Amino acid sequence: MSWIFYTFLAVNFFSITNVFDKYFVSKKYKSIYSFAVVINIVYLIFFAIVAFFIRNSFILNLGLLWTFIASMAYFLMWIFWWKALTTGEVSRVIAIFFTNPIFNALLAVFFLKESLSVFKWLAIILIVVGAIMSTWEGKKAKQGINRAYIFALLAALFSSIGNVLSKQAMLYWQPLTVQVVGYLVALPLFLLLLVNKQVSIEAKKTFTNFRSFLLILLRGFMGFLAICSFTLSVGAGPVSLVVALNGTQPLLILVYSTLISRFFPKYIKEEISKSVLLFKAVAILLIASGAVIISL
Repeated sequence: MSWIFYTFLAVNFFSITNVFDKYFVSKKYKSIYSFAVVINIVYLIFFAIVAFFIRNSFILNLGLLWTFIASMAYFLMWIFWWKALTTGEVSRVIAIFFTNPIFNALLAVFFLKESLSVFKWLAIILIVVGAIMSTWEGKKAKQGINRAYIFALLAALFSSIGNVLSKQAMLYWQPLTVQVVGYLVALPLFLLLLVNKQVSIEAKKTFTNFRSFLLILLRGFMGFLAICSFTLSVGAGPVSLVVALNGTQPLLILVYSTLISRFFPKYIKEEISKSVLLFKAVAILLIASGAVIISL
């Protein structure tokens, strides 16, 4: 199949999981650490299946070192990402998260000795302006900066670090091997969160309640499909174009979150006045445009 089709699937599945995550961390769980533990235990089902089929691809070499460090970065990325979702609107938080092409570019300059063209510096400016616009919440905003946006920036930073390190690991291993090993390395970190009594109680409650387990299983399956689709798109098409198209994700999440806020406000409730939606759309378009330019 075409890499465009796989990218389209990845963008949609990632968008759906992000909306799911907003619902879980703001409505279902008192602690984001509880959700982090539960979703990673559920992921074990899917990654175990993949691990079985690619078990012969694992070779002990430097790929393990780079994957280990990358998984530490991704662990922090997820923690900051879910923290951002607890108090921030998913459409704004995802827009700020997609400033990560800036960090990718700067890391490439400092560590890979790459240079940036004038157009890429222009792209960085577009992303920065869009990110600043995304943090504006209008007259209803409280004094000071919403911490959600700081957490989103930190998530973007650690995502970029993880991407660079994973790319280094892929010099030694296949992409799926890096993903599976990275997950297995990070899993103990998430399980350590169970030492907190509240986290342990909430996690147990999820797995003993059939409806809750079914819902979290659906979220885990969607996330797994998103990861697989993205991996297939990278394998079938130009990486730069795949990443560029993936930058349209904030626009899709804006559509999903707006529709849910309009028709199912008890699950997700965001500002959906015409002026706010227009402002969000402009901010997201600036970030998406910058992400496309900087990825090419």
